[in-house]
Amino acid sequence: MVREREPILFIVNPFSGRGIPKNLSDRITKSFHNSRFNPVLVLTEKPGEASEVAQTYLKKGVNKIFAVGGDGTVNEVGKALVNTDVTMGIIPIGSGNGLARHLRIPLDVAKAARIMYKQKIALIDYGLANKNPFFCTAGLGFDAQVGARYGKLTKRGFRNYFKATLSEYFNYEPGYYKLRDNGYSMEKEAFLITIANASQFGNNAYIAPEADITDGLLDVTVISPFPRFMAPSIGIKLFTKKLGKSKYVEMFRMHSLEIQQMEPKYIHLDGEPQRVDEPIKFTIKPLGLKVYVP
Repeated sequence: MVREREPILFIVNPFSGRGIPKNLSDRITKSFHNSRFNPVLVLTEKPGEASEVAQTYLKKGVNKIFAVGGDGTVNEVGKALVNTDVTMGIIPIGSGNGLARHLRIPLDVAKAARIMYKQKIALIDYGLANKNPFFCTAGLGFDAQVGARYGKLTKRGFRNYFKATLSEYFNYEPGYYKLRDNGYSMEKEAFLITIANASQFGNNAYIAPEADITDGLLDVTVISPFPRFMAPSIGIKLFTKKLGKSKYVEMFRMHSLEIQQMEPKYIHLDGEPQRVDEPIKFTIKPLGLKVYVP
């Protein structure tokens, strides 16, 4: 009697990063050759569709689902899987791949797919911004404005993200924010405020180098306005895990935080921009997502 092979769903965002890597389907399929698994690939065509696909296959009983894309794709798939028994895999083909890099998932497609064979599963925290999940970082200010500009580009990839960053930097004005926690309130001018679950934006840019994705806490990084000539120094610290040593940077941890933008603009959740006109309540949900890790 031939045993039916167990399906594994791969939800592919063809618009991530530089697009679909060459021979993606073959590389994934060959990773499961002569195994008891049957890879099923579904390509998405529009924002939000990855969540819909994940939910459809959840109802079919599939319990191994991979997000093939960047942090935005991971967000869409992950929020459909939180607080379930389904395990998410990640094949990082995005522009930054912050969560995958934090979890040390290989950037090679075949190696990332084969992680599943080890059956090593991590339970990780996830954050909420007004009940909207995020898994890597959320933010207000400069990085959110960059995300909004980048989202309007027809071409993706790190090079275009870098161009969007430079373009936004020379036109950007820091904003004013009101932060509240357990009755304590303060107003502050900031270049950016990042609420981090994982340690980095992506591409090894460590906005919260000490972040622990399983500690039940959010890592908050506030960068105050700084002279333009200090930008290279802050950039170097960002990529060398020394950002906290800058006098323009504050870092702290908490379970929840409410932030109000004095002039409502964008926020981003895992790099994806959203327009928000109300105070944003950030909270943490401990150990709510199962992920395959090396």
